[in-house]
Amino acid sequence: MTPFLLDRFATEIGGESLRANRLIIVGNASLAARIAGALSALGDEQS
Repeated sequence: MTPFLLDRFATEIGGESLRANRLIIVGNASLAARIAGALSALGDEQS
């Protein structure tokens, strides 16, 4: 997705796409943190 398209979507949808993208980013970061924690716990068990 290019910055041009992101801007166009934000303009056409009234900023709703920006809010949705932020929620997706936060959700992905949360999931990544949970995965990292689980992998770390597995590493601790193997030590």
